[in-house]
Amino acid sequence: MQVVGLKPDEISIVAVLPACAQLGAFELGKWIHIYASKNELIQKTCICNALIEMYSKCGSIDQALELFGLMLDRDVISWSTMIAGLANHGRAREAIQLFVEMEKARVEPNSITFLGLLSACARAGFLVEGLQYLDSMRRNYFLEPSVEHYGCMVDLHGRLGHLKEAVEFIHKMPIQPDSSIWGSVLSASRTCRDLETAVIAMEQLLKLEPDDIGNYVLLSNIFADLGEWESVSRIRKMIRTKRIRKTPGCSLIEVNNEVHEFVVGDDSNPFLDEMYNMLELLALQQGRNETTNKTLLKEISSVEHENQP
Repeated sequence: MQVVGLKPDEISIVAVLPACAQLGAFELGKWIHIYASKNELIQKTCICNALIEMYSKCGSIDQALELFGLMLDRDVISWSTMIAGLANHGRAREAIQLFVEMEKARVEPNSITFLGLLSACARAGFLVEGLQYLDSMRRNYFLEPSVEHYGCMVDLHGRLGHLKEAVEFIHKMPIQPDSSIWGSVLSASRTCRDLETAVIAMEQLLKLEPDDIGNYVLLSNIFADLGEWESVSRIRKMIRTKRIRKTPGCSLIEVNNEVHEFVVGDDSNPFLDEMYNMLELLALQQGRNETTNKTLLKEISSVEHENQP
C-alpha cells in the first residue's frame, strides 16, 4: 500500500495486526505501533485493542499492560483482551484484579471476558473462584456459558487432579461436551496416572473424532507410563491398521523482521546443515555444562564433608 502511494488507515492497521500476532512478527508489530503513533491513530480504541492483543500473543505482556494503562477510552474488548493476555501468561491474580477494576469502571463484561477469567482460574488452580465466576456469569449478567466456558472448568478440575469431579461435572453440563473437553480429561488422566478415567475419556473421543491420532498416542503414553506394554503394542497396531497420519507440527520464529516457519520432517530449508551443526554445538555445550555442574557439586560435597567436626 505504501509503495503505491496509499496511506494505511485505521482499518488497514486493525486488519494487519492480528496477522502479526498469529505469526509472532513482534518487530513488525512494534513498527506498526510507531506508525500509528506518528500518524495520530493511536487514540483509536480499536487500534489500541489490536496492539494489546499483538503484544500479548507475541509474549510482551508488560508492553500490553503499559499501552492499556495509557488508554483514555476502554471498551469491553479492551478489558477482555487484557484479561485474556494476563491469563495466557499465567498472571491469574492480575487478571482477576483487572476484572474487579472493570466492574468498578461499570463496563459490563461479555462472554469473552468470562472466558479469559475462567482460563486464568484454570491455569492457576483457583477452583472456588472459577465456580463463583461461572455462577456470576449466569446469575449477575444473564450470560449463558458455552462449551468453552465449561471446558475451562473441566480443565481446572483436571489440573487439580480431581478427575472424578471433572467427569461428574461433564455429565451435569446442560450442553453436549466436545472433543476438547474429553481431550482435557484424557491429558489430565496421564498426569494423574488414572487409567480408568483415561479409558472413559477415550471412549467418548472415539465417538467424536475417531481419526485423531493424537488421542491414540496419548492413550498409548498412559499405558506406557503404567508399564502396560501389551496395550501399547495393541494401540500402535490399531494406528497402523487405520492408516492414521499425524499433522506435522510447526513453529515460527522472527529473525531480522522476517518470519521463518519450521515444519517437522521438512528438509527443504537451504540452511538445514548449518542449523543441525549449531544444534550439535549447543548439545555439546549443554553436556559440558552438566559435567561441570556435577564436578562442582562433588567438590562442594567433599569440602563440606572435610569441614564437618
